[in-house]
Amino acid sequence: MEMLSTVLPSTSGGDTATTLMPEAVTFRPTQPYRNVLNTVAEESCPGYCGRIPSSDGNSSTCAACPWGSRVETGGPYCSPCNSPIEIYAWLYLLLVALAPCLFHCLHVRRSVQMFKKHPVSAELAEHLCIILECALAAVAALLVFEPYGSLQLHACRPSRIKQWYTWMHNPTVRFSKTIPCAHEVVYPLQSLPIVYLVFCLINTLVLRTILYAVYVRKHRPARSYYASLFTLPLLGVVNILASGAIYHVFPYVIAVYSLAGQAMHFAYLKPISRADLWEKMFKTPRELTHMIVLMGLFGFSIVSLMVRNGPDDWTVICGFLGLVLAPPIFFTLTPVLTHPIAVNGH
Repeated sequence: MEMLSTVLPSTSGGDTATTLMPEAVTFRPTQPYRNVLNTVAEESCPGYCGRIPSSDGNSSTCAACPWGSRVETGGPYCSPCNSPIEIYAWLYLLLVALAPCLFHCLHVRRSVQMFKKHPVSAELAEHLCIILECALAAVAALLVFEPYGSLQLHACRPSRIKQWYTWMHNPTVRFSKTIPCAHEVVYPLQSLPIVYLVFCLINTLVLRTILYAVYVRKHRPARSYYASLFTLPLLGVVNILASGAIYHVFPYVIAVYSLAGQAMHFAYLKPISRADLWEKMFKTPRELTHMIVLMGLFGFSIVSLMVRNGPDDWTVICGFLGLVLAPPIFFTLTPVLTHPIAVNGH
């Protein structure tokens, strides 16, 4: 009993005996590992999601960045696309601008070939109208993008093809919830062509309708006009679905198309000799114009490849532009070696 009195507190008086029990300590568990992961996750966002900073120092939850901004490497916040657009992107936009013009001119040429008595003045007037439509649409599209009212552009530089298809890379949290973060990471290389095609459609409906009502309709049906109206929406669909692939491979595609087009063009003329080739070429202005366009496309592909893969030295680029003359020279020197009449004559 005496031993117990020294260990347990006394119940007889107000004093408390000495005890051997330790003092009560409040248990404070360490931060769970899950909370650590959540803290790290708050610093960055998955996929192409980003946070929008506010003036009070707080930030939004992970979501799609506003139009004209994206998450840059090294930070979770959406930053505006303020970088000047690069030369290769300008060349891509130039291709987008030329595509409707070339297709419209092709429709006019096919329509004219169906009507032999069609006057040249009506064909020329429609070609000039097409050029005016595309030029006005290009200027209007540039003016409505930042910086507004200027022909310059601010952009976010694309580096990977998947940046063009953010709707395919929406992140999934815990295998159940999908965060919609689809937005234009490559601003404005996807939206500007769509706006340009809309302006082209408006100009075609206004200017070409007036031209056909006043002059062209008197000489041939409006088949090329209706073909142009169908072409513009199709180009818009192609831009939405394949703009990323086109951006990365268009120099190679144009080079192959230009070389194949020149070979088919020279074969269509069926020259017997070099003199016969040049006579057929310069005798018909339409054939000469077609050849110049194909040579221009080949030069365009050379410049695009040099700007993307080589140094931005325009002296070197201009030197490589001399290759534009190589296909015509080759096809000019070889008819006497391949044409059956020329071979049998020798």
